[in-house]
Amino acid sequence: MRSNRENATVVRGDVAVNQYQKDDLDILFVDDKLEHLEKFIKLFRAKDIRNRIQSVTDGEHALDYLFQRKMFADRKRYPMPGLVILDIRLPRLSGIDVLKIVKSNMRLRTIPIIILSEISNREKIWQSYWLGVNSYIIKPPTEDAFASVIERIAHYWFGMNQLPNVFKQQVIDRYVE
Repeated sequence: MRSNRENATVVRGDVAVNQYQKDDLDILFVDDKLEHLEKFIKLFRAKDIRNRIQSVTDGEHALDYLFQRKMFADRKRYPMPGLVILDIRLPRLSGIDVLKIVKSNMRLRTIPIIILSEISNREKIWQSYWLGVNSYIIKPPTEDAFASVIERIAHYWFGMNQLPNVFKQQVIDRYVE
């Protein structure tokens, strides 16, 4: 059985199973360093993960995207992500501020957010979890270690973990102001 986006297929006996089954899930990658985005995409594609990845480079644009404002108002072009990967150090509005706003909003709070940051400060990690981050990962310094982290993110978030269906957002919109 092959997914509609040509994701990795694992054959077990006579049954083929998609290794990463959430191929309809869009990812919002928020980082001001384009080389991090390029590495992330390269490593995801090397694992044959074909999810659409949207990216923004600052906190204000992240909120504009998530709240469907300004240039991100077209949901067909900029679909609601099922997963946000967020750096802390961002221009215009920090990742911590983005996290606080998203997790305090009834319509957005169920979107899983992974912080992927070079900051290993215990206070920032604690603050992130207190605000509702789903995972906090410190960016490793080497390419090989970064590749390993991305593989683990893919395995957990797209293989093992059960994510909320972002398409149910329409139902939520009817009942939440």
